[in-house]
Amino acid sequence: TDSSTRFEKSLDPELPELALCRVVELAKKVFPKSHVVSTIVDSKNFSSQTKYLSVSVSFINERLGLNLDKKVMITILERLGFDVHIKKDILKVMIPSWRATKDITIAEDIVEEIARVYGYENIPSTLPRGIMAPPEVNHARTLEREVKELLAFQAGLTEVSNYSFVSPLWLYKLGLFKETYWELDNPIAQDRPLLRAALIPGLLENVQNNCHWSETIRLFEIGRVFCAGQSGERVKPNSDALLPQQPLHLGIVIAEKSTTTPFYTAAYCVRIIAERLGYSIRIQSTQNTTIIAHPSRQADITSNGHIIGTISELHPRLQQEIGIGPRVALVELSLSDLLKQPRESLQYQPIAEFPAVKRDIAFVVDRTASHQDIESTMLSTDPLIFKTELFDVYEGSHVPRGKKSLAYHITYQAHNQTLTSEMVDAVHNKVESVLKKQYKADVRR
Repeated sequence: TDSSTRFEKSLDPELPELALCRVVELAKKVFPKSHVVSTIVDSKNFSSQTKYLSVSVSFINERLGLNLDKKVMITILERLGFDVHIKKDILKVMIPSWRATKDITIAEDIVEEIARVYGYENIPSTLPRGIMAPPEVNHARTLEREVKELLAFQAGLTEVSNYSFVSPLWLYKLGLFKETYWELDNPIAQDRPLLRAALIPGLLENVQNNCHWSETIRLFEIGRVFCAGQSGERVKPNSDALLPQQPLHLGIVIAEKSTTTPFYTAAYCVRIIAERLGYSIRIQSTQNTTIIAHPSRQADITSNGHIIGTISELHPRLQQEIGIGPRVALVELSLSDLLKQPRESLQYQPIAEFPAVKRDIAFVVDRTASHQDIESTMLSTDPLIFKTELFDVYEGSHVPRGKKSLAYHITYQAHNQTLTSEMVDAVHNKVESVLKKQYKADVRR
């Protein structure tokens, strides 16, 4: 009805009684001899009890920034139809029915009524008092921005943002168990009821969807993952219910049809983060094989002895099953764990005054010999060895079974003199002798 439509808009519920009295008054004026012959019938289904608000004078003055007398406050409120009773410093304000419907409900509303009648222009403007302290630095957000800039601008990767929800069918194809994932009671999409525990499954789905029409896929993602069985923050400050642990992860996938060594490209991306941000990161071989990783092309990413991530290539069998053509390198790195590691401040180093000399060395060693150990051995052989760089690994014809051929660039440099050929030859021969002694290397000429 028209009446219900109006009262839904929170009109004064006492208006019908007032209107009825007005009708009787008008009837008496038109027909002086008329009189009421029945009782008043009211079928209201609400309580019309008078509503009161208690507010102190000091509360009003604190909010206004004034020192108004309580008599001025009472006068203003009474002029607006409020009935005010005072007891010491407390004003007990009766709210009229026409202001009691969603209009005057809290003490601040009383303050506003006094302020608008007193006049906003009469309230002096003053600067707020407070401590002008800078906000707390969010180190996680800063690290996230730094990593994004390095991977996008220097490594040439493209950032993606996947949903935090995973399909059980996709996990089954990857050979992962959904029992290690949190399941939502009311998922947004019925086919994705699980919360991701890693970024790699979502990135592999990106590769599968794009590898058929793209020659090069170089993607990264930074986002939260949800660790089942590991408790995180409380749902509420005083609640015993705990949310799952939600560390910040970095995921990288490299898939290029033009290269057969995406592992090295992925490792380069990790080294960029370490070198440019001042973290001590090493890539070390591991025996902790995973289902989706290539059995002999995987390594742990460590910092100060702590494992903070993994780097590997996709298992060939799985690669064929999900329909991905080129070899795929995968990186999963915990930025939350990286943030806990000490960070060295970067310092400017002037360009060396004396030229460097580069020599190459190639040798055959046992297949089990690790690059990290060999590189560490060469760097510690002599102070003149400034840098080493592995540029070739070969296993095949002309190399004995169970062996591999490694080739390195070695940079020799001194900070106080120009190196002569004799000096470089002496150190280079020393490197060969150390490799032969410790790794039984067969140096190729």
